[in-house]
Amino acid sequence: MKSSTRLPQPLSHYRLMSMPNPKKSSSFKGGALKLSDLNRLNLGDKPRIAVAGRSNVGKSTLLNALLGARLARVSKSPGKTREINFFSCSLFGKQCWLVDLPGYGYANVPLDLKDEWGREVTSWLNSDPYLIAIIVLIDGRHGFLEHDLRLINFLKSGQLPIIVAFTKMDKWKSNTARLEACEKLSAQAKNNLISRFTFIDNTKGGTVAAKAIRLLLKELLA
Repeated sequence: MKSSTRLPQPLSHYRLMSMPNPKKSSSFKGGALKLSDLNRLNLGDKPRIAVAGRSNVGKSTLLNALLGARLARVSKSPGKTREINFFSCSLFGKQCWLVDLPGYGYANVPLDLKDEWGREVTSWLNSDPYLIAIIVLIDGRHGFLEHDLRLINFLKSGQLPIIVAFTKMDKWKSNTARLEACEKLSAQAKNNLISRFTFIDNTKGGTVAAKAIRLLLKELLA
């Protein structure tokens, strides 16, 4: 990969700190602690796009950028949320559900993914026929950690389309350090057979918020 003054592709600088005005097409539907709770939400057959990641990795911020509204609350206590939260939105003219999954890997918990993350979450991921993709957020400062790799391998076993978003890229102190990090993370993604990935940088002067994620989702919504 050639070095340049810009970060390597695929890349999007997300203007995450200055959110657009709320869009009428986006709304919070409700949360579910158990699979049986989904019946009361009347989700229908609209496609679902799940967002997962370790606690405190920037999940709520990205969700709000995709929704175009401050609907996902940023918790001051990472790892506290246990519900599967559903948000209605429109992507490329199609009504969809953005699904906020509980954060994982924050507390000292058993290593088994089903126990660690919740049996209800893993059961839903395996059973919902309208789930078209899952966006996995990875802290770009650390790359793939053990919890992340277990989740990705679990998703691969179910043949679920995966989009990896490396977050907090603006935390690198210099552009050279960011370039080196992006090259390293790109290699890690490819080594793990991840073909859809991008980077999130919340500094000023970036492109429209969540543009790269939307573009990666476009082919899946076609």
